[in-house]
Amino acid sequence: MPWTAGQQLQGGKYVIGEVLGQGGFGITYKALHVDLNQTVVIKTPNEYLSHDPEYDKYIERFIKEGRTLARLSQDSHPHIVRVIDLFKEGAIHCLVMDFVPGENLFEAVISCPVD
Repeated sequence: MPWTAGQQLQGGKYVIGEVLGQGGFGITYKALHVDLNQTVVIKTPNEYLSHDPEYDKYIERFIKEGRTLARLSQDSHPHIVRVIDLFKEGAIHCLVMDFVPGENLFEAVISCPVD
């Protein structure tokens, strides 16, 4: 994982907290937006993808996802998380979103009863 708890990004604008999840495409961190004193989520592509010959396509998709979410979240909607920022820290692209407390989708799915 590229970052550890307490690490500052964007000149101290964000401080990394804990890893919330890691999947095939990305790593999601809980972080603090220092100026707003607000808990946020920072999503990054998985670092191992940088060795993939298709890495540029992954990054294009990541940026497109961020821009699409930002456009969709302009009008508040209870089922679409708001995008706060999209930036690059060193070689790592980052998407910053509101932190929504609660269980994640994986937890919700495995806790559902099976008929």
